[in-house]
Amino acid sequence: MSDKTSSPTEINNRPVIGILTNALSDWLGDNITIDNKRAKSYLPAAYVNWIENSGARVVPIQFTATEPVIFSYLSQLNGVIICGNISPVDYNNLSKDIKIEKDVLRWMQAEFSIFQWAKKQNNMGNYFPVLGIGMGYEELIFMNLMPNYY
Repeated sequence: MSDKTSSPTEINNRPVIGILTNALSDWLGDNITIDNKRAKSYLPAAYVNWIENSGARVVPIQFTATEPVIFSYLSQLNGVIICGNISPVDYNNLSKDIKIEKDVLRWMQAEFSIFQWAKKQNNMGNYFPVLGIGMGYEELIFMNLMPNYY
């Protein structure tokens, strides 16, 4: 048996990290198609490479997944990353009359579900880290300060 092949009884202790996919704006999503279907989300390759190069495995968490599916993923992960890049919501100009894209709202709900689940796990003594990078970090602060917004 080669060194790269593991036996069925060998335990793999590499952590598994979930990365929440980002919602594409209507403009960008309309210009990216896969098999004649509009793309709704993406996962930045730099985050995947970074996590895999550190020895962990990556599981993409689709922001379009239902809450029970997201919770099922989370129960099998060692932590989650909420990507930075461009925030889909401009909180500086937020008013009750502003229109936010449906996919962006779904992304925000998925992000908040992850945040609430992780907070509950940590309060129960089960260590579950959530790392927000760039605007993902700002989103975590916003969710903690204004949970009723979600």
